[in-house]
Amino acid sequence: MLTLLLATATFKFPGGTTAELATALHEATQKPVVILDEGKPKLRAAEFDWAEPKDAKEQMRRTFVFTVSAGDALGFGGQAWPASMLHPGAGGRPASGGSFSLQEGKVTAVPVKGAVLSVSQINLSKPVRTHWFLTRAPLAIAAKEAPEAEVVQALAAALGAEMKQEGEYDLQPIPAVFKQRLVGGYSTMAKTDKDATAASRWVAASAVLQAMPPKEVQELYAAPGQTKTIEARPGSALFVAAWNVARSHVRALRKAEDKGGAAAQLEKGIDPTKPVQVEFSTAAPPVFVFADQDGKPKFRV
Repeated sequence: MLTLLLATATFKFPGGTTAELATALHEATQKPVVILDEGKPKLRAAEFDWAEPKDAKEQMRRTFVFTVSAGDALGFGGQAWPASMLHPGAGGRPASGGSFSLQEGKVTAVPVKGAVLSVSQINLSKPVRTHWFLTRAPLAIAAKEAPEAEVVQALAAALGAEMKQEGEYDLQPIPAVFKQRLVGGYSTMAKTDKDATAASRWVAASAVLQAMPPKEVQELYAAPGQTKTIEARPGSALFVAAWNVARSHVRALRKAEDKGGAAAQLEKGIDPTKPVQVEFSTAAPPVFVFADQDGKPKFRV
């Protein structure tokens, strides 16, 4: 019996930007690499041994808590969409930069430290069609004379997308991954937003999406600016989250020397036993409508 032993190599990354990580992995594997940039100013250092690109892919998944797709493509996304995708005004978007070219079916892409590309800047032999939300994705792409098909596969993996039509670059989000990253994105925003009321809204937004099946989330995000009203019943996680927003709003009013007494009116006018209507929009923070003792809308927060 003949046993083949593959030579191993050591991948070393001193820490740095997403673009620098993509470049380092590409140089080590000589494969095209696409990574969704979550907006972190510096990624952790990493060192691991690998024998084949699939080994490096698995080590990357473990080290950076990336999500990956089946197959050999070196495309990586995190557990969350960056704030710049969820609400463009809520988080800084990395600067656009880097080069991307296609010559005779081969792609060369050189990322720039701290800068990213978007789907619209990727020029291939066929137009890349994708979901409107994914066009916002900031991507770090590193490749040198790589087959076009391999780059597209890595792109799809990083976006959490799948090819919808054979022979066409139609990349549509995988429902479970899309929802997971939305929930994770709002959770991350809640942890990093210094405004307590805004942070509580992001917690509630995460709760809204967590409670929805992936198919409903896809329908909600079918087009920009769509809204959905959800009833948060007493005792539910969303109801608790809604009331946390109201309490945070009251504290903010009092801190701001609320001369009109709006805080007191808010506390006295709404009935804590009534359901709360949550107006969720793909284009703006969620709004909460609290009812009085007769069940009529009283305050919007």
